Amino acid sequence: MEKAFGGVDFSQVKVHNDAVSDQLNQSIQARAFTTGQDLFFRGGEYNPSSRGGQELIAHELTHVVQQVGGSSLQRRAGISVQRKCDACEAEEAEVVNKTSSINFAKSTDQLLQRQPSPSAASGIHPPGDCTHGEHRQLQNEVNEWCKNKPRSCKKSQTIEELEERIENNSRCIAARNRINKKCFRGGDAGHKEALEIAINSIKICQRARDHVKAPQPQAQTSKAPQPQPEMSSDFLKKMSAITGLTGAALITYLIISEGSRLFPPRNLIPVP
Repeated sequence: MEKAFGGVDFSQVKVHNDAVSDQLNQSIQARAFTTGQDLFFRGGEYNPSSRGGQELIAHELTHVVQQVGGSSLQRRAGISVQRKCDACEAEEAEVVNKTSSINFAKSTDQLLQRQPSPSAASGIHPPGDCTHGEHRQLQNEVNEWCKNKPRSCKKSQTIEELEERIENNSRCIAARNRINKKCFRGGDAGHKEALEIAINSIKICQRARDHVKAPQPQAQTSKAPQPQPEMSSDFLKKMSAITGLTGAALITYLIISEGSRLFPPRNLIPVP
């Protein structure tokens, strides 16, 4: 794949195809998207063994080249890096034709690594490549979901609260990704750090939700003491005749005898 891109170094590219990546793509109705050198795929879309999967990977790698820049990727051969994606399809087709198989043995659980982007190097300031109206609309979405909505999660919160915060984080990520791609060529280091924080936040919320949903161990309750059987008046009369005891002395004798088994069980006492 690197040869097909003219010697571009993709060793720092990270592939994400977990549940979080799937949710992020669903929130922006995408099959995949790229931020810096991180590729996020929707569930079932990352398939390097198929031609369609290779084409999608090549498409996202083209965005890596565009966002990070040729010098940062240590290109050995020139690729014309287009700020917009007018030439993406032709370039991707050429890459796929040159590549019979793609080996992406990248860990999906490694931390995101930020790389310098063209916007950082060229000093793009708001509204960037957008008009003032476009930038304001996109920034309003970022403010709405990333700043005005609650997004932090704790295990002490209810399922409803956690679900709400997961949704808010998902929309925040989608809003930041849209403004970064449209106005700032993928975003500078600050943009990517904010996006990274939102991604980590949604992971924390999902873990908290899983903890709350998990069945909690039941507290063991001590058994209530069994009531002592009541002594009938007939039984007491019979025992009084046998022992010669009456009243409290008889009751005390019976209790001690029952506990020590010095006296035969009641049902074995002969009836006079």
